[in-house]
Amino acid sequence: MTDQPPSDALAQTRRNLRLTRIVVVLAFAANAGANFALIGYFARLGGLELVGQWALLGAIILNVMILDLGSVNALTYKIARDGVEAAAPSIRRLICLAMRAAILPIALGVAALWAHAPLLLGASLAALAALLQLSSNWLIAIRMGRQQQYWFNAKTILRVLVQAAAAVIGISVVDAAPIVILGLALLFGGMAEFALASILVRGEHVATGSLAALKDLRKLTAGFGITDVAQRSYQPLTQLLVANTLGASALGVFTVGLRIPVVVNQSLNEALRILLPSLARILAQGDRSTAIRLIRDSVVIQLVLVVPAGVFLFCHAGPIIALWLGDSGAQIVIAVRVFSAALIFVAIGTPFHWVAQAEGNAQRLGTLGLVVMVVMLISAASAVAIGANVIACTVIYALGQTARAMGAIAISKSFLGEIIQSIRWPAIILHVFAAIVVNIIVIAVTRDQTASTALFIAIASNALLIAPLSYLIVSRKWV
Repeated sequence: MTDQPPSDALAQTRRNLRLTRIVVVLAFAANAGANFALIGYFARLGGLELVGQWALLGAIILNVMILDLGSVNALTYKIARDGVEAAAPSIRRLICLAMRAAILPIALGVAALWAHAPLLLGASLAALAALLQLSSNWLIAIRMGRQQQYWFNAKTILRVLVQAAAAVIGISVVDAAPIVILGLALLFGGMAEFALASILVRGEHVATGSLAALKDLRKLTAGFGITDVAQRSYQPLTQLLVANTLGASALGVFTVGLRIPVVVNQSLNEALRILLPSLARILAQGDRSTAIRLIRDSVVIQLVLVVPAGVFLFCHAGPIIALWLGDSGAQIVIAVRVFSAALIFVAIGTPFHWVAQAEGNAQRLGTLGLVVMVVMLISAASAVAIGANVIACTVIYALGQTARAMGAIAISKSFLGEIIQSIRWPAIILHVFAAIVVNIIVIAVTRDQTASTALFIAIASNALLIAPLSYLIVSRKWV
């Protein structure tokens, strides 16, 4: 593979990052719109219990996705450094393993049909959907290794739209257990996603050829695996803990409270995944100054875009939930505010999450994540055992998120000093302060207004005052 000059690599990365952010905005609109509509529809149709069933299937998918073991990031890293041919045998082996693993949920699904066990059938369908999603991720890693992260977001849009449409139509017209219908909807989404990924890489000749040995897979994912397991298992294990100790309604509160911050976090931070292949190549060339400029730009974007978004969600959680679910739901509002506060810290730490992996510190990052997760789960279980409610679990969960984000920054401390010195902080501080002041004023002015009016004024105020300021700060390089 021919190395690009450092300046060309930085320019290409910035172009791809801009394009990825455009697609991410579309992904944000599709993901947020579909999830908000679904959860609102489920809450009105079947209450928090139906929301909890949807969340349970989502937790099953997230748990199956743990089987990735860091392979998507490892493939992205390897393709960026060595090309597609070097990674093709590993991709074929991984998809072969997924096909073998699919035998278990298929067998369980057949048994569930025979025994009339809708919960087991829905769970089996969700597990199959997750395996399809995993396989599509391994294929799309070919594009991601070439810094084309936007294709990952494009297939996510397709999956979200297909599964949302299938869920609504199925619940409306099919006379079957809701959890089975929801499982089928997730399966349809996974099938559509895998089909798109296959089309996007059809000219890469990965369908046929030799298979990598299992020891080569272990070598490929060394370091990346523990990081990925710690990250992927954090949310679903917490959801399973809440479901098993506090019940489906509590899981509904936790899931709804987490949903908006998670969608914002994933949609605005997902573009930064491109830092892994880009930094891997730049650092391999020994160009530290280019790497610092790229990291600095990413940190600035997080401070200017995601932090005000977190402030907005924290301040206006009440009217958002009232319009979304038709009920203010005090516990849900508190949960949204807790997770929104954590979102701010997660946003700042996200660039350093990818820096640590590109720099070769994936093992340290993963170890930190596992320690934080174990401490969080033990703390949450202990809190529930002494009578705490779901809000205590949300606070403990959010504290764990913050600890992981700050830990990623600490692991990447070799870059931290130069990045801090390169940012013009007065503009950042004034911008965040302005976002806080504007939203506090909106709260005071709309205190006696309806939820729809209050939210309209909040959105309009931020769109007219904060959004243009964000654009000016970035476009004119005030930071």
